[in-house]
Amino acid sequence: MTKTSDRMRALQRIANVESTAKLVTLNDLPDTQVVPTIFPAFNRAIGIGGAPFRVTWLVHGPPASGKSSFAAGLVASFQKLGHYCGYIDAEYTVTKPWFESLGVKIDDVLMHRPYNFEDMVNTVDMWVDGFVEGQRLGDIDSGAGFIIVADTIHKPPCAAEMSVLKDEDKSDPELGKGWGRMRANAISTWVDRITPMVGNHNITMVSLAHEHEVPAKNSFSAPGYRVKGGQALYFEASVRTRITKGEKITEGDGKNKRLIGNVHHILVEKNKIGVPNHKCDFYIGNGDGSMPLGFDTARELVEEAIRCGLIDAKGKTIELPDGTKCNGRNQAYARVRENPAIYNQLYIDTVNSNFFEEPTEPSEDLAPSDEV
Repeated sequence: MTKTSDRMRALQRIANVESTAKLVTLNDLPDTQVVPTIFPAFNRAIGIGGAPFRVTWLVHGPPASGKSSFAAGLVASFQKLGHYCGYIDAEYTVTKPWFESLGVKIDDVLMHRPYNFEDMVNTVDMWVDGFVEGQRLGDIDSGAGFIIVADTIHKPPCAAEMSVLKDEDKSDPELGKGWGRMRANAISTWVDRITPMVGNHNITMVSLAHEHEVPAKNSFSAPGYRVKGGQALYFEASVRTRITKGEKITEGDGKNKRLIGNVHHILVEKNKIGVPNHKCDFYIGNGDGSMPLGFDTARELVEEAIRCGLIDAKGKTIELPDGTKCNGRNQAYARVRENPAIYNQLYIDTVNSNFFEEPTEPSEDLAPSDEV
């Protein structure tokens, strides 16, 4: 009897199962499946090449930092590969034109605007049950995934809170603290319930949350801020990313100088399926200038290729993979935007540089579409 078989028999005895065939080890867990996102830099920063299935994911940051836009980009990424999407708009701020400009096919996303927390929870449960049942019956492909975005998780009040506040003094600070604790406890209970539902199926549950400033000594999370809605998701999410608004991107000089977009920073603070503490940027343009309306993935791709050493940007001249020589970054961005073949090849080269040993063949659907 070999040492390996002795070991397996011992594990069989510990697990109290009849045979080694019924023994479940760590090796029997499903491999992590990912959806490559439209954000080349994020695919590198998360460490596994894209957005993972079977995780609860917290995206937090200050107001107007780009959380909802990033979530829309994740939805668009899932749609590109034929997966299913649901969006909980608890903020009542989603608009069709803006999401279309971010690449979302608006007629292919389940949408719900909840009246209260219970309404949001029941809707998510219904969607998850319908997806799982559809796969069981064969109506939905077994390899399909489902992303659900809750924007934002702490916004809907509990039903009891809404009914009581009609008759109570809203100015009472102690009353406000009590309802805040109730909402945090409701989120904590729901996270405990949704985690195994997500973990057993190809579901990605993304919850967005605002931050508010607090003195560093009173913060449970990081110095200077605390995530709203309690700390349950902050500590229990498998992936936690923080988004902040960065530098303004301008064009022109003097009186002709105008704002054309913004940089948004991402920090992967917690990552149980990859390596944490990696950073990346994405870019959003307002359409008033050289940057397109929505995500400027060409700019992101060029910057990521420079970071990987695929493009030499030490001098004024930047040479792209096709041999094109550009006078500065802006010309390189424009060239990549205008040429899908260069975009595709640069995307593949960047992916291979970050993740894979075996070369990957370029695909024709990597470049962003001009269709809105």
